[in-house]
Amino acid sequence: MAAQQNKLSKDPKALIQQAANWSQYLNNRLSAEAGFEDRLAFDIQSALSPGRIESFFDEEVLKLLPSSIDDIQSSLHLFKQGDLRELSEHQELEQLFSIDNCKTILRKLRKRVFCCIAVRDICQIAELEEVLSAMSYFADLTVRHAYRAAMSQLIKRHGLPIDPETNLPLEMLILGMGKLGGQELNVSSDIDLIMLYPCEGQTDGEVYGKRSISHVEFFTKLTQRTANILSDQTADGYVFRTDLRLRPDGGGSALAWSLEGLNEYLLKQGREWERYAWLKARAIDVKAFKNSQDQYYIHQFLSIQSPFVYRKYIDFDSLAALRTLREQIREDWNQRAQSRSLLDSQR
Repeated sequence: MAAQQNKLSKDPKALIQQAANWSQYLNNRLSAEAGFEDRLAFDIQSALSPGRIESFFDEEVLKLLPSSIDDIQSSLHLFKQGDLRELSEHQELEQLFSIDNCKTILRKLRKRVFCCIAVRDICQIAELEEVLSAMSYFADLTVRHAYRAAMSQLIKRHGLPIDPETNLPLEMLILGMGKLGGQELNVSSDIDLIMLYPCEGQTDGEVYGKRSISHVEFFTKLTQRTANILSDQTADGYVFRTDLRLRPDGGGSALAWSLEGLNEYLLKQGREWERYAWLKARAIDVKAFKNSQDQYYIHQFLSIQSPFVYRKYIDFDSLAALRTLREQIREDWNQRAQSRSLLDSQR
C-alpha cells in the first residue's frame, strides 16, 4: 500500500503519459477528446471501487437528462433502480431508456473506466484485486442497464411476460460464466453469458392492445437486443464483446433457454467439460420489476446447477474425461506458446 501511495505522489499527468507509452487505446483517447487528460488525472487518484464506477455512470446519465426535470436525484434513482412500468408516468425520463441512449451512456462510461484502470494498472498503483473487481463490477453494471433498456423497448410492443401461476412479471436470469462468473474479469476479456427464462407462457400484450407473443419469442428478442447493446460497434466503439456460445448445445441452439429446458438438457446431454464451466455460473442482478420473484427463480436455477456440477459419485469415466480435458488444455497452451515463439523469431 505504501508503494502505491508513493507512486500517486508523482504528477498524475506524468503517470498518464507513462501509461500511454504502453497503451495505444489510451493514447487515442487522450488525442481525441479535449479535457480528457485533466479528468483522468483526477480519476486515477482513488481506487476504482463499485461506488466510483456508479458515480461515473451517474455523471453520464445526468448529461442526457432533460433540463425540464425538477427532481434530478429521484429521476436518476428511477432510471437506475425503478420499476420499468413506472416510466410510463415519466415521459421525459422514458426517452433515456432508448437503445441508442443506452449504447451512448455505456460506451462513454467504458472509455472512462478502461482508461482509469489502465493507468492505475500499468503504473502499478492498483493491486490485481482492484483491477479484477472493478472490471467485473463494471461488466455487471453494463449488462444490467443493457437488459433494462432492451426490456423497456419490448414491453412497449408486446406487453409483460407473465408467470401463469402467480400473474407476476417475469425476469430473465442472466448468468455470467467464466471469468465474469468468477468475478475475475480483466481489461481485455470478453464476457460469456447464458440467458435463461423461468417458464413458458404468453406476454399480456393483448390486454393493452399490443401484440402478445410467447415467452420463448420474447426472451429470445430480449437476449438479442441485450447482447447487441453491449457488442455493437458504433462511433463510440463497443462495451464488451459478448459470447453466448456456452449455452446448452452451443452456437446452433436457441439463444434463450427455459429452466425446464436447461434441466432436461443437463440431465440427458450435459457433457463432462460443462460441469466445470457451470461451476462458475453466477446470476447477475438485473431486476427490472419490483414485485418479480427473481430470487425464487435463482434458487430454482441453483437446484438445477448444483447436482449437475457436484455429483454424488465419481466414476472411472468421469476421471478419464477429466484427464482428457487436462491434456486438451495443455496441448492448446503449448500450441499458443509455439505460435508466440514463432512470431518473436520473425520480428
